[in-house]
Amino acid sequence: MDDGWQQVLGSAHLGGVSPAVTVTAGSLRPDAVAVTIEAHGSDPVWFGDGLYGATAWAWDGGAWRRADVAEMRTMIAPSLAPGERAEVTLPLAGAPARVRVLVPAQGLGAWTELTA
Repeated sequence: MDDGWQQVLGSAHLGGVSPAVTVTAGSLRPDAVAVTIEAHGSDPVWFGDGLYGATAWAWDGGAWRRADVAEMRTMIAPSLAPGERAEVTLPLAGAPARVRVLVPAQGLGAWTELTA
């Protein structure tokens, strides 16, 4: 894991890789990124907002910068039972060519990377 990504995780107060969820790449378009989030384990996983807490980060050649521009995030925190999946699409700014989508879960994080 590169130092820049460690900084992203640290700024989000995430301690490492979450075994509770996986994030699977869907599609990357100039204006949006889509992923699937799946819960694992024996207990439901609760998320921070209606987009499952997902954020998109673009690599600008020197650092990761926030790339999603979701203007509305519901405060209703969804949950996923073990084995359940949810598809999430985040709007993007700047048509990034390399994006990581980060999903916080239980103080840890799960992510996937997509390239155009």
